[in-house]
Amino acid sequence: MGIRWSKCKSYHRTGTRAFLVELLAVFNLVCFPVYADPPDAEPVQIDMATITASLGHVNAADATAGFKTYANIFAETQGLNVRVEVTIFDNLEELKVGAAREELEVIGLPTHEYLKLKDDLPLDLMFIAEKSGEITETYVLVVRTDSSVDDLAQLQGKDLIVLSSSQMGMSRFWLDVKLLESGMPRSSEFFGSVENQTKPLTTIIPVFFKKADACLVTMSGLDLMTEMNPQVGHELRVIETSPSIVPFVTCIRSDFEGSNRLKLERAYLQAHSFPAGKQLLLLFQYDKMRLAREEDLETARDIYTAHQKFRKGPSAGGHVP
Repeated sequence: MGIRWSKCKSYHRTGTRAFLVELLAVFNLVCFPVYADPPDAEPVQIDMATITASLGHVNAADATAGFKTYANIFAETQGLNVRVEVTIFDNLEELKVGAAREELEVIGLPTHEYLKLKDDLPLDLMFIAEKSGEITETYVLVVRTDSSVDDLAQLQGKDLIVLSSSQMGMSRFWLDVKLLESGMPRSSEFFGSVENQTKPLTTIIPVFFKKADACLVTMSGLDLMTEMNPQVGHELRVIETSPSIVPFVTCIRSDFEGSNRLKLERAYLQAHSFPAGKQLLLLFQYDKMRLAREEDLETARDIYTAHQKFRKGPSAGGHVP
């Protein structure tokens, strides 16, 4: 998300989910400052931003209203004078222009979008969300147990359903690279149809009931569905598994310095230590925020780089999205 620590022109658009992860982290900035603001301090405006491609099924208007309510309550208890606005850009190019124009200090993006943006803006990779001790997701390609399909090549011309969420951003990159390395077309051309769904349930169940041939989901989503209904584990099987990949990162502009940056960093890292912060983290199925390292993105970077090479080469068959 983007945060601006001064008065600025605000933007209002509509959208839905992945910025909620960043709203959570920014919320902790409001809730758990190192120092309270003096009573006569100028209001601090917090401008948040993401891109529509990062969003999921959660209603943005409802989420934003709820977040503002929480932020205002906790800002008052901490003696902070803040104002919150949200910006949702249509795409990464718009965000890039907005960041340059408005000097947004904090940006949260799916990992592949960060890899696109980092050469154009001075960004420090800062935070990754942790869940059950892990900072990565694993993607799985799933078919029915009684299907005759034993490998990826046998799915050519078949129907695929893909989970669309902030955790799935690298999934199509991985799948495309796997196909292209085997001399097959990218996924949009390889499958007979590709449908996006925003929930694990609506992604997996059509395959379970033989309404679709395969689905692409997170391993954690499949595990949750199996836990809820063990029959899922009996009726479905995994034919391809990705390496572990960091799906989403939070960055801070390199030229954003001083006490406000230190407060922000501490707010991210200490959120799980406070009841309200822990409750919000659990709402998004995260346990804590932790400092990111460039080596954490090694696998994602390798996949992204391979994807870009295919995209530019003749074997890609043209443009790879």
